[in-house]
Amino acid sequence: MVSDRFQVNKDTVGSWVYRKRRANDSKKRVKLAPQETCFMKEKELSSDEKDLHIRELERQLSRETMRAECLEKMIEIAERELKIDIRKKSGVKQSTR
Repeated sequence: MVSDRFQVNKDTVGSWVYRKRRANDSKKRVKLAPQETCFMKEKELSSDEKDLHIRELERQLSRETMRAECLEKMIEIAERELKIDIRKKSGVKQSTR
């Protein structure tokens, strides 16, 4: 059973499934205009707008890269200070409760 395998309460798994099914049902009922279905289509932007957009994406990427590095450092410090393994080690069986 999923709840046993991942050591999660059965009611929690049930609520996740319920919410996912409701979200999928509501998505099926929504009719989108053809132009809204392809969000990857390139918009017609001026050169200045493209440059601005690229700078914004670069700023976001820089921020997320810094965030990931900070989280990695926090995990390293917590593992060292608390003397416990926080990261999941690949190939290691988890203990059953």
